[in-house]
Amino acid sequence: MVALRVPLAALVRLAVLLGALCVATPALAAKVVIELDTDSLFVGQSTGLDVVVRGGDPISEPQMQVPAGLTAEFSGQQQSTTIVNGSMSRYVKFRYEITARQEGTYTLGPAKIDLGGGQPLVESNVVTVTIGAAPPRSSGANKALQVEDRFNTTTAWQGQVVTLYTAFHTRRSLQGARWYGMPESHLLAPRDGNPTQNQYKIQDADGPQLTQEEWTPWIVTDSGSLRWDPPSLEVAVVVEDPNAGGLLGSFFQRTERDVVTGTPLSLDVRPLPPPPADFSGLVGDFELKQAIDSNRARVGSSVDWVTFLSGDGSVEGFKLPPAADIEGARVYEGGASPSAQVKNGNYVATVRVARTLVPTRVGSVVIPDARVVVFSPTKGEYVTLTAPGATLDVKKGEAGAVNVQSFAPDGSAASPDASAEDDKVRPMWTSGPAWRLPLERGLPAAIGVAALPALALGALAIGRRARARLAELTASEPREATPRERLDALPSEPVARLTALDDALRLALAQRVGVTIDALDRDAALAQLDDATAATVRDVLSALDRTRFAGAPAPSDLEARVRAAVAALGAA
Repeated sequence: MVALRVPLAALVRLAVLLGALCVATPALAAKVVIELDTDSLFVGQSTGLDVVVRGGDPISEPQMQVPAGLTAEFSGQQQSTTIVNGSMSRYVKFRYEITARQEGTYTLGPAKIDLGGGQPLVESNVVTVTIGAAPPRSSGANKALQVEDRFNTTTAWQGQVVTLYTAFHTRRSLQGARWYGMPESHLLAPRDGNPTQNQYKIQDADGPQLTQEEWTPWIVTDSGSLRWDPPSLEVAVVVEDPNAGGLLGSFFQRTERDVVTGTPLSLDVRPLPPPPADFSGLVGDFELKQAIDSNRARVGSSVDWVTFLSGDGSVEGFKLPPAADIEGARVYEGGASPSAQVKNGNYVATVRVARTLVPTRVGSVVIPDARVVVFSPTKGEYVTLTAPGATLDVKKGEAGAVNVQSFAPDGSAASPDASAEDDKVRPMWTSGPAWRLPLERGLPAAIGVAALPALALGALAIGRRARARLAELTASEPREATPRERLDALPSEPVARLTALDDALRLALAQRVGVTIDALDRDAALAQLDDATAATVRDVLSALDRTRFAGAPAPSDLEARVRAAVAALGAA
């Protein structure tokens, strides 16, 4: 046997090298990111800034140069550790409050983090902050309390999502504030995406001023020149009482009511042009993507296939068309996961559609392109979004032992010929009352009796269409179809059918109040009806709006309710 001798110095050097590699591993995996609550400020306004460290353990606070136009104050640190599938991930966040001191555009970053161990500092990204002058305020009687209200656009398309901005600015101490008289007619609140609020203070020569902002998303359901009365803000202002004192005076404060009215709101809304047959019902500027978790697989394994649709329109109720048959694979449909939020004053929605692919043969499996037709408000036309597909390289599945267990009794108690008997075809059982009619004799008569109501309804519908067609042929000049005629000639395509139902009901409402459908103001028209008819028509219009623009499922009795509402309006 030959003994292997290793010098002690070599062992020391190896140990040092391994230790350095172990220490360096977290540094190589660490990532530092700067995140700002908002990138646009006024002079005197403050916002939050986070320096986030993922996958590392900093030994000190971040090092970052702060421009002269800004000041930064450290406000706290958070950290957490998670273990997923045996892999540990560390998360550390340093929180700062950034205050704007001077107008201009400033760059923050990079922030540098020291992870120790003699490793170089890890640097973050950079962010830009724009600071503007404090907005001018009126010098009238209510200069201590002012309000703002406006939509994020002045023109829109029917079905588009707009956001309403409301804010108040005050130098007085408030115990409560409430908006009322907000616009609701001609608008529909999307199911996903709650209003977003923001609050900040500005310090100037007159003292501190509090601003509270809110952005509320709305789906525009009607077209035309829409107008709303100005909303108002009601507040409870704390009144300084020099005589208040003692223990009870510190708990109870006297307030007085103050109301400030905003400005009238308006939108010029254009109706959508006639849609193509494959229109998805989505109105907005969207982006379509799709991906698979791997381009390689084995026969019988599963591959995740995900499609993403994101944009500034409502995606509630959106469903991708069922996947076509893919040669060499089975497709299992998954669920759709919609989400939405108001970010930087704009509505942003995303839907994630999951599918699972299971290859069934060796070779190349081609995943087709995804295709969705939407209406783009910026282009003013229908747009076809396409996400490229992919090719999956499928190898032979791995062989494995199969453990087959039986739940039958012990084989010693079973007949040795039982398996052979089970493979035989059993004779038909013929016992029973002899007077029962054979199925083949009674089936035609049963089918005929069951089909009589359908045949009668079909004949009635054919008769109605024939009369309508005869009336058109015998008319001396072309005329617009009546509401009932429109209901008798509904298209089969779902989107076009909903549009036709809405057109028929709005035409019946317009005829009832004596205006053209282009000049119809729904709220004004409903106000002219008796309470029962107005409630019926308003309920059906709301159901149509939610189905067409908010992605809600169509009620099973929607067509019947539309016909009943048209009849209640007395339309011809």
